[in-house]
Amino acid sequence: MIDRFWQVLDLDPITWRNIGRFIEVGKYIQAARPGEHGLYVLHDGQNILRAVDSNNHVQREITGNLTTTPQALAEELASEGRWDRVHVISKQHLAEVAKQAQQPEQRSLSMPAYYHLVYSLLWGDGQGYVTVPPPAGHWNYWTYRGIEQFVTQLGSEAGMALCVFDGEQLAIGLIAELRNGQVAYVTTFDAYAAEAAPQLSATGLEQLWQLLEQRGVPAAAALICSRAAFEAWLVVPDKIASLRQAATAGEAWWRLREAL
Repeated sequence: MIDRFWQVLDLDPITWRNIGRFIEVGKYIQAARPGEHGLYVLHDGQNILRAVDSNNHVQREITGNLTTTPQALAEELASEGRWDRVHVISKQHLAEVAKQAQQPEQRSLSMPAYYHLVYSLLWGDGQGYVTVPPPAGHWNYWTYRGIEQFVTQLGSEAGMALCVFDGEQLAIGLIAELRNGQVAYVTTFDAYAAEAAPQLSATGLEQLWQLLEQRGVPAAAALICSRAAFEAWLVVPDKIASLRQAATAGEAWWRLREAL
């Protein structure tokens, strides 16, 4: 949901440092989790080409012909208990994914739509790339479709804001504008006078909402919270329950446009 020609202005170094981890797009496609001990088996039809342990060890005993299905091979190897996850990957499948992803018509896609396409191509057929355990299908319970539905509810034009405080220090301060369902503009509080920056409070949320309204697009969504509340919200399954718990503790305030 990011426009191909979006503008990024006044992105202060503190905010940039704290949001940099979310820009590693590969993490939203891969099955492996950080720190996992994995086995990767590459095959070309019935011929096993190579098997490599993620600790940089070639598994020379895994060779020869693929006498069963990729799923069955992955399950058999996983049952040995030597790896956290086993990947069985078709070389032909990877080539087809690359071919489809590089078609001229894909150039008009936004960045999120393009990576969602790659994800669908990579995991879609069920046998081209097999893992045991299977991929989660989400990143910390965030999904492309869920975010897409939320953005659609905001309307064709909408202002959004996120403020995360580490103690009294503003760790993340972002203002974004949606146009035609795409993020078209992003800035931070460096674009405003210091006194315009909100505080971690209900009053701060109201100030943030007014700041959005002053930008000339309808204010639609704003969240102001502590870093602890933000980190918890990112990873738990029930996002709303997490925010409500943080609100009870006086660590989060948020607002959505009434039309929602």
